[in-house]
Amino acid sequence: MTVSEFQSRCKKSAKTIHSWLRQGYLPGAVQDPATGEWDIPEHAREPYTGTRAKTARAICASMVQAANRRQHIVPALYHLDPSEFEGYIDALVDADLLCRRTVDGVTYYDATLKGQEYASLSGDKLKKLVGECLSTAVVAIVKGCTSAVLEAGLGKVI
Repeated sequence: MTVSEFQSRCKKSAKTIHSWLRQGYLPGAVQDPATGEWDIPEHAREPYTGTRAKTARAICASMVQAANRRQHIVPALYHLDPSEFEGYIDALVDADLLCRRTVDGVTYYDATLKGQEYASLSGDKLKKLVGECLSTAVVAIVKGCTSAVLEAGLGKVI
């Protein structure tokens, strides 16, 4: 879709949308080198630009809220490198708060039913519950990895 079509859909100015495009907030958008016109994917979502999160818990809570609002999140919004961003996403998926969905090569993040429930809480309560959820998921992952190492007999190497 064109910038003006996306502008009509999300009720934002062309200036704002061009800013999002320059910053890479609309994955899958491609600029025609000859005309300079942008082609934005049909399923593109307005990016979540309310990111003020600084701590890990706040970043995770913010991601859950964005997914619940059906807004798009990308590493640049959080000033994270892609691998760190994926680490947060993996933890939220493992905690059953988010799920991934790929359309036309672009990955979207949706809140699960549990994530939707959590997103309706106030900021501090959300951060606390997301932190607890992530702690549980991390403990389960570590236990699983430890069990796999021991079962494979790799624990004898040490």
